Amino acid sequence: YHTHNMRAHHTTLALLLALQLCLARGVAVDCDIVVAGGSLASLAAAITAANSSRATVCFLEATDWPGGQLTASAVPAIDFGPLNRNTSFLPASFVEMIWGQYPGDFNPGNCWVSTKCFDPAHVVRNWIFPQLAKYPNLHVFLNTVVVSSTKNSRGIITNITAIHRIPLVDQWARTLSEQVQDWYDPSDSPAFTKRELTFAGFSVVIEATEFGDVLATSGVATAQGFEIPTEMSTVYYSACGQGVTVPFYMEWATTNVTDHVPPGSDCGMPFTAEGNPWAKIWSYRRVHAMPGTSELVARPGDVSNQNWGGGNDLDNAYIFLPLSAGEVRGDGSHVASEGKHVSDQKTKSQDEGEGEGVRGIAGERWQGGLNITALSLSEQRAYGWYHFYRNLSGAARAAQLRLERNYSDTRHGLSKMPYLRDTRRSARGLGGFRLCYAHLSSNTSDCTGPAPPPSKTAFRFPDTIGIGQYFYADIHRMKQNCPYPPYLVNASGSHTLPYHLPFRALTVEESPNMLVAGKSMSQTFWANAGTRLHPEEWVTGVASGLAASLMHAHAWSSEQMLDNIVVLQKALRETGQPLDWDL
Repeated sequence: YHTHNMRAHHTTLALLLALQLCLARGVAVDCDIVVAGGSLASLAAAITAANSSRATVCFLEATDWPGGQLTASAVPAIDFGPLNRNTSFLPASFVEMIWGQYPGDFNPGNCWVSTKCFDPAHVVRNWIFPQLAKYPNLHVFLNTVVVSSTKNSRGIITNITAIHRIPLVDQWARTLSEQVQDWYDPSDSPAFTKRELTFAGFSVVIEATEFGDVLATSGVATAQGFEIPTEMSTVYYSACGQGVTVPFYMEWATTNVTDHVPPGSDCGMPFTAEGNPWAKIWSYRRVHAMPGTSELVARPGDVSNQNWGGGNDLDNAYIFLPLSAGEVRGDGSHVASEGKHVSDQKTKSQDEGEGEGVRGIAGERWQGGLNITALSLSEQRAYGWYHFYRNLSGAARAAQLRLERNYSDTRHGLSKMPYLRDTRRSARGLGGFRLCYAHLSSNTSDCTGPAPPPSKTAFRFPDTIGIGQYFYADIHRMKQNCPYPPYLVNASGSHTLPYHLPFRALTVEESPNMLVAGKSMSQTFWANAGTRLHPEEWVTGVASGLAASLMHAHAWSSEQMLDNIVVLQKALRETGQPLDWDL
């Protein structure tokens, strides 16, 4: 692991960011648009907003590797559906990012889960950072997390407070569970010098964090976990959701190697190759393939990304703390009903005029709402899978396998962030709208009515802002103490059609100047299982970024943007965002 391999490429950007902070303890930052980021959707939103207007865009990124699941969460195998691997069904900027590095049919990893598997560091270095440095109106704040939001009586988010950290040591020598609470603490620590940043004067905020930080601290209706007992219920079982994975990379060296990797654990759930030969797991998400490889052939010099269902998936602990720490149903489940929001239980939103800051459980500040024990278990399971899978290869080959740390850009060898398949999301958009599974699987706008006749595509909304497709609603169910309701028991693998995404899913009913993108959209748990993929996150990021620039330019609320949806749709088409399936 060589720190300079990646860090040297964005030294100039980091210096510019440091200058922005003026080395002051508390810094007020004026912006027109704030993108609270960490996800792939947030990267698309920030770039699009800056490119489409002269507005000052402030992009807050939780790590030093923007791109969410594509980069910091180590899932550089694009989750295409059968149709949207065709570039004509993808946003032009997404095509530029991926095909610009890997043109045509070139698949660097010769993987079988996708047509594009690659080294994320290459994309960070050669496309993401150059794009972020391209726009003078885009101000990027790496290593920055949201700790509080201020909402006035009209629901308008007026201020956002964030903590920016400046590493004093290599922050990636420690795993996320060992440091994430430090990220949210305003006090300096042995690992970081901190700056408290207050963002104000903005017209629009885009919530596209990986932990739902703005939703949680603003006091708007927030959903987490799955709806019970039906998909369109407003009661949530928030102590369970999707299984979480901490991916990593393995290299097959050409000689015997010595590798010092913590032993890890299976965390009480035995590892399994699910009957697959060793090479098929290796090639599943392989990111660098030597000549002569195939699905069942691996070669020395290969690098494989490990993200395997029976391997480093953690499915017996949920990474998020329940929405309600105090409200417990008779069956022992933690729930939050409509009107009982994250902020009612874990945080107390600092409305204008109140002097009390945002407080968490037991009087603590907001720290991402994470179950640190579960996060640590996911890391230990990743290390455990590394050893299990390495030993599965046979003694001779195992002696040549090692954790590849340059692809993850971490000394500990795991991804910087976990791969999250769900997170906190807006409980309802404008008019109470929620994207539901029926919107992805049938030609109907009715989430509860009878199934309509078969069709080629799902329902096209009047306010469509993009298209998406995956093979099915992909739910990685947790296997212990998670009472999934009957409608979800067999939902994993339930089919989807080529679908359309509406602007209303990007809105928050209670906040006229907040947009949501990616996994934070106004949608059900089941719908999220079909929209959480790379292309769809990018689609919603582009749409929210462009909508934010229009809202700022015209002084529009999200409702006024909906009233003028044709303006947004015209602008999206001009940027190269498809809105229709030409089938």
